[in-house]
Amino acid sequence: MVWVVPQKKSHGDNEGFDRVLVDGAGDCKSDEIYCWMTCKSTKSIGCDPKFAKCIDSSNGKSWTPGTHCSTCAPKCNKCSKAVCAKLKTSAKCSTYTACCKWSLNKCVLA
Repeated sequence: MVWVVPQKKSHGDNEGFDRVLVDGAGDCKSDEIYCWMTCKSTKSIGCDPKFAKCIDSSNGKSWTPGTHCSTCAPKCNKCSKAVCAKLKTSAKCSTYTACCKWSLNKCVLA
């Protein structure tokens, strides 16, 4: 979430306040990532937030914080055996259903 807060002017001859943007990335919930100036849920993509990135769907590139991107949305990082192997429990593996599945007591590439 981005907040606009008044801040005392530190320039010019006029007295008063300017408005400044304050980055609220630290305010995201545990199932969200900071994406295009707000916190967005990763539930609908079946991805653990630690594996998600904010991606511009128009070009497939990662969002650059502070830039305008109306086509940005959370996406899972590319799947790999290494990513799945790091998920040591069924519960953790099941949070990354877009790429991994629990099979024979280990998390493997789906």
